[in-house]
Amino acid sequence: MKFSYLIFVMILVLAGSVFCCQRAFGSDVLKYEDDQGHLILVDSPAKIPARYRNRVESVPSGKEAEELNVELTKIVLKGGSAADLNGFFIKYLFLNRWTAILVSLFILAFLLPVIFRNSLSRMSIFVSLLFLFLIFHLVVFVPKLQERVYRFSGIVRHKSGVSLPVETGIRHKVLAYRIHSEALPLIPLNIYAQVLELRKLQSEFQVQK
Repeated sequence: MKFSYLIFVMILVLAGSVFCCQRAFGSDVLKYEDDQGHLILVDSPAKIPARYRNRVESVPSGKEAEELNVELTKIVLKGGSAADLNGFFIKYLFLNRWTAILVSLFILAFLLPVIFRNSLSRMSIFVSLLFLFLIFHLVVFVPKLQERVYRFSGIVRHKSGVSLPVETGIRHKVLAYRIHSEALPLIPLNIYAQVLELRKLQSEFQVQK
C-alpha cells in the first residue's frame, strides 16, 4: 500500500507542476505584419493581437528546427515524393521519447499490478498509473504533438524545393496554426482529426530537386 501512496503523490506533484506552469511551444519565433506594414517578431501566440492572427507565420529556430531542416533537405535532394515527406511527417510526430513514455505508462498500468497479491493494491496501482497516463497524454504529449506539427509545417513552407498548390498551401498553413494554437481539450480527438487532415493535404506536396 505504501507503494500505491507513493505513486499517488507522484501524480499529484506532476499534475500540480504542469497546471501551475504556462504552456510553452519551444523556441520558434512568430512573425506578422501590422496594418502599417511593419514586420513584428514575437515568441508566443499570446502576444499577437487577435486581428493579426490570420497573417501569422512561424520562423523555425533552435536545434530541433535545424535538425528537421537537414532531414527535409536530404529528402528533397534524394528526389523524394509526397509519400516520402508524409511518411517522415508521421515518424517525426510519433517516433520520439514522448511517445515511448506514453506507451510505457500504458503498458505498466496493466503489467505492474500483476506483481501485487492484494486485489485492492492491484486496483490502486492500476488506477494510479492509468491516471498518470491520461495526465501525461493531456498536458505533455498533446502539446508536444502540436508543437511538432507547427514546426514541421513552418519549415516546409520555407523550404526551397517543397511546395503546395496555392489553395492547398493556404489550407495547410491555417490548419497547422489552428492545431498549434488550440486550447487543450479534455479529449483531444479534434487535434488528431486535424493531423489526419494535414496528412491528406500533404499528399499534394510538390517536391522539386
